Amino acid sequence: MADARVNTSADTKALVKQHREFKLQTAEQHVFVEKLLELLAVKDQAYADLQADLNDQTESRRRWQNRAVDVESRITSVQHVLVLIDGNQHFFKPDFIRAGTAGAQEAIRSFISEAKEVARAQHKNDLPENISPVVHIFSDIGRLAQDLSAASLLPDPDQLWTFIQDICKIEPGITVSDCGSGHEAVDAKLKCEDSQPRLVATLLTTPDFYELYIENCHCRHVFLALGQHSNYYNILQLYGDEDYTKGKTSLVRPSQGFAPGHDVPFHSVDFSAFDSIPSPSAFSSRTSNPINGQTPTLQWNGHDQGEAPVTLQSSKSNGNQSSTSRDSEQPLLKSRSVAPSLARSMCLAQGIRLLA
Repeated sequence: MADARVNTSADTKALVKQHREFKLQTAEQHVFVEKLLELLAVKDQAYADLQADLNDQTESRRRWQNRAVDVESRITSVQHVLVLIDGNQHFFKPDFIRAGTAGAQEAIRSFISEAKEVARAQHKNDLPENISPVVHIFSDIGRLAQDLSAASLLPDPDQLWTFIQDICKIEPGITVSDCGSGHEAVDAKLKCEDSQPRLVATLLTTPDFYELYIENCHCRHVFLALGQHSNYYNILQLYGDEDYTKGKTSLVRPSQGFAPGHDVPFHSVDFSAFDSIPSPSAFSSRTSNPINGQTPTLQWNGHDQGEAPVTLQSSKSNGNQSSTSRDSEQPLLKSRSVAPSLARSMCLAQGIRLLA
């Protein structure tokens, strides 16, 4: 009996010891499980945050991709080539002017077609077929009519205004700006009459007009038709090492060629519809070329070629041409003054200010 009691007491102690060890082990396991649950909650929250970030990034990427596609579509849909012309140095050939509406249509068709073809060739045919032309012609119209009439190439001065109106109607992208023949006329062309300046006035009076179009992604190519002795050639020489500027700019060659001493490393082009405007004496030996089967006459209406004076009637433009009026009593062939030349130069300096 005594031995049995001793064994029972030993077994009881062993069980109590095992129970204590089990409770301690269970408590440790409980603490471990609690820590695991806490870590799991942290991981769940981190996963939720990462999933939210991923969703945001996916949505943001999708949104930016859609915007990029939209921007690319907009850029592609409104691309254009720009042509800036000194109208007293380069203008449409007199044969086109004398041929009336038919001459205007052929001149525009030839000019626009050649401009697009040259631009596409310069950009390895990367330009769309339907790229739009934007043409700005800055000129002293009265002086231009004087020069053509003095050279017996414009029998009726009003034909010039009619031609300008026709080309603006035929091609909406053409703008002919008459700079006038005085210093005040130039400012009047560039300033706005209202208190809020229009965007076009701001662009024309800043020194970044040319640079603006060079950096504009919508403008794929720029043609510059300057005079033989334009000071802008010196400015362009500063950008001769910039491949981007050179690849996007073409110079229209004057009939007399570029002035000696100008090393202009830009692509140059000839437009068959345009002609340089030299001194009237240089035109004396020219003959007319037929347009659409019609040979324009070189005779004045009811007068010999050498008769003068001839007056330019008051005119107002249509389409995109700038409005202006003329004094009908002023002779066309009077001696040249300094003011028209200065006015035209100032207007060109404001209108196609290259990179001063």
